[in-house]
Amino acid sequence: RMGSSRLPGKILMKVGANSILDHVVNTLEKQFDKNSISIATTDNANDDIVEEYCKSRSLHFFRGSEQNVASRFKEILELFPECSTFFRVCADGPLISTDTMLDSLQLIQRNSFVTSMPNKGFPMGMNIELFKKDLFLNSYPLFHAPAHFEHVTRYFYESITQYEVGLMKTSIDNFHYDRLKF
Repeated sequence: RMGSSRLPGKILMKVGANSILDHVVNTLEKQFDKNSISIATTDNANDDIVEEYCKSRSLHFFRGSEQNVASRFKEILELFPECSTFFRVCADGPLISTDTMLDSLQLIQRNSFVTSMPNKGFPMGMNIELFKKDLFLNSYPLFHAPAHFEHVTRYFYESITQYEVGLMKTSIDNFHYDRLKF
């Protein structure tokens, strides 16, 4: 969304020749079918530019509540019955690794979800979150705190002991996640 409180418009700011969102989409398109990428943004007028961006790149997009980010995910997932898992990728995280994403797909078969969080995985901006669609949709009615709706996956971390979780860890010995943020 364009309305970031700390840095408005950051997803379309240029880093080199491309916007941050271009970097994210270009990285994803190297490994994943373009038709499997959905951009979730708000229905606020200042995000019309995000819709224009998606149309110019022939990307699927969905617009919904600014405060209820989880509802945007829910509604996108309901539009794609063939989808069984999904990655949560932030538009302001241009350092994502599709290799790590592909590695996480190996773990999802025997886990409820796969994550490089909490604080044991990769630097902020390089996190992996892969969820089973049914888990998300079946858990959505259990969301109750405002943070569950604003931060999409917060409910699952607050209830982490209820799930089988695949934890993606860096291969660097003695790596301390909390010391590095990109």
